[in-house]
Amino acid sequence: MVSGKERICFDSDNNTMEKRVRDVTLKLIGANFNRRNEYWLILEDAQTETGYQKYPVIIDLAFQDDFF
Repeated sequence: MVSGKERICFDSDNNTMEKRVRDVTLKLIGANFNRRNEYWLILEDAQTETGYQKYPVIIDLAFQDDFF
């Protein structure tokens, strides 16, 4: 696991997809990520722990020292 688990509630009943969007911030655990490694964002039901979707993610960190 490279981040903590976040609980997001998608309970909108609005018919417009743009009104159902949520912003999420994930806090990474550690700093040694290789952008060539395969990481996954996994969506699951918090109560049943049933997985719904899995998305490939690239973690490419820029460090403050890189800009000074």
